[in-house]
Amino acid sequence: MTTLGERLKSLREQKKKSISDMATLLGVAATTYREWELGRAIKGETAYVKMSLAFGTSLEYLMTGKQNSTDGIIRKLEEIEKITREIRECIANRSI
Repeated sequence: MTTLGERLKSLREQKKKSISDMATLLGVAATTYREWELGRAIKGETAYVKMSLAFGTSLEYLMTGKQNSTDGIIRKLEEIEKITREIRECIANRSI
């Protein structure tokens, strides 16, 4: 089982972001974010929410490493919405 710090590092690397990038995105110092990846204490619930939003994952995954069964459904719905927008744009551009 991975630790929270290991999951944060993995998610950051998947997003191809630096520690500095993530710190800026989350509104904390780079040294603070680095400490989180090293497993040091994270203060405040808001930080967890910001991280889950920044990484596009659930709080459950951040805390336990287990995927929420609704994560896959949410991703599929987001994909459908994106495709729908693209189709609408194509239709709108053809009618001009």
